[in-house]
Amino acid sequence: MRTGTATAASSQETGILPTMSLFRESAPCPHCGKKVHKHHDPQRILCPQCGQPGPYATPEQVTRWTEAREASCRYQEALAALARGQAPQMTREEIAAAAAAAGYGPQDVQRMNRDAIKRFVLQALSDDYLTEQEEAGIVHNAALLGEDHRALALEDPDLGQRLVIAQVNAGRLQPIASPQLICKRGEVVYLEWPAQLLKTVVKREFRAGYSGFSFPIGKTGIRYRVGGARGHSVVVGTEVAVDDSGILSISSQRTVFIGGAKTMEMPYSKLVNLSVFSDGVQFHQANRVNAPLFRLGIPGSHSGELVAALVQAAVQQA
Repeated sequence: MRTGTATAASSQETGILPTMSLFRESAPCPHCGKKVHKHHDPQRILCPQCGQPGPYATPEQVTRWTEAREASCRYQEALAALARGQAPQMTREEIAAAAAAAGYGPQDVQRMNRDAIKRFVLQALSDDYLTEQEEAGIVHNAALLGEDHRALALEDPDLGQRLVIAQVNAGRLQPIASPQLICKRGEVVYLEWPAQLLKTVVKREFRAGYSGFSFPIGKTGIRYRVGGARGHSVVVGTEVAVDDSGILSISSQRTVFIGGAKTMEMPYSKLVNLSVFSDGVQFHQANRVNAPLFRLGIPGSHSGELVAALVQAAVQQA
């Protein structure tokens, strides 16, 4: 009794409980054989080596994990088939149920769904030509995942412009309602886009020189200089400046710039060529010395290609 009392006292003095283990319990994983330490959180059941249920997982936990993994595989297979342009062997409700059973959150589901649709769209746009069948496939696949295909264009304006360009290349022009341009008889407007009319400004600088003579004043050592500076203006370069801002209206018969100070009409009957830039377009017309240049959208966008494609398609239909 005395010995036991002394041992308990010494344990309290040292702060070490006699029943405390220095190491966590461990056991081999039933899948990979690696030792797995028992986690203090009973929900942490996966083996850190192979990612499968470890030795401390209950049968119920193993069942839930297996069902979630199978649901995830079904969901990912459906997305992969859709991205390749193949019809998934699941309905809209089954795809949504598989995503929920896999444990994905709403934001993750939306991100993966839109990524699959975008991959399908990029595949359809590989030739910059969107047929009616391909467009119908985009709409159908987006609806199959509970998404609106128009949301992709709003989320990625660059992709939206590529879709319009591909539609135009296929010869499908959609008139807009309530355009600002007053149309002529039989004329429809396909696009009205913010634009800036540009002009070339000549940069000059003044270059001067000095000419004259000097003569001494008596024996003072001072000289008096007579003469003056002469110079002239020299062109040192040019730069592009904004002349006016407004909209560029593209119709079935003409393209019209409606600005705050200027209005410019470019009928297709006089159009000779188009110079296309990533963010602009220039109209070359017969019997016109200066070719008007317009800046469209932001640098790096496809706004210039979009406007040029619409103009060319309108010219062909006209």
